[in-house]
Amino acid sequence: MTRKVNPKTAEEAVALLTQTNDVQVVGGGTSVIYDQFLGKLRPPALLVGVDRIEEITRLDAASGWIGAGVRLDAARQAEDWPDLLRVAVDLHRVRGGTPVVRRATIGGRLLADGGSSSLAAVLVALDGEAELITPEGRERVPLEKILGWPRKPALPRHCILLGVQIRAPRAEAGQRLGADYREEITDGAPKGAAVAVLTVEGDRIRTANVAVGGNHPGAVRARQVESTLVGRAGDEAVFALAGQTAREEIDPADDNVASRDERLDAVERLTREAVAAAFAATQE
Repeated sequence: MTRKVNPKTAEEAVALLTQTNDVQVVGGGTSVIYDQFLGKLRPPALLVGVDRIEEITRLDAASGWIGAGVRLDAARQAEDWPDLLRVAVDLHRVRGGTPVVRRATIGGRLLADGGSSSLAAVLVALDGEAELITPEGRERVPLEKILGWPRKPALPRHCILLGVQIRAPRAEAGQRLGADYREEITDGAPKGAAVAVLTVEGDRIRTANVAVGGNHPGAVRARQVESTLVGRAGDEAVFALAGQTAREEIDPADDNVASRDERLDAVERLTREAVAAAFAATQE
């Protein structure tokens, strides 16, 4: 018989995870319980609910904190968030029937295989850090360490994602800020996404954050692309170079949505278009 416990602190929740191997975390819109009712998933001995843990349910635009159990509709309605994040939340796509096991997730889905990469790519591009709790304590790690693409998202055993801290880009004096992302969908499944956040001084790119994602909710920083852009004037040749560099830097795999070559074509094109659009936004 399954027992459900609803701890009020993250420390209590992690302690419960260490009591048995037959345990699952539920919360944040997870489909685990529904799949159990439908007989798709064997009921575990212990369910640990995280909906009463303050950090996991908190959404704070002032500090850039997004609790891991915050529902996407709450994030969509929140005020004072970067426009780029709001658009990504609006377009975040979820393919049904994917259970979330052993982890709390943004909207119940961010770390589950089954959603769009657009939201993950935006969070990575905004210097997102994941706050985790394990039996050894709390730690913050770059979000791409968890959401790195093309590997599948994963958390260590007995670990819960509490939330994500983002740093919204700010244009300093004398600079202009532009941000954009592009996503390609094939047969209802995302083939790729690219995000560019630039600051420009005059016609020169001063800083660049570029993230690339694939068909599951994973994304990585394209650091070679970023290095290629910094210090250059924005023009079609530079945008094309950014796309070519992304194609050389990112190493996607074949799957049932698209071949590796198709993904590379998407990575190159979407990166080029995202960088060009982000630069154009600084000129408006």
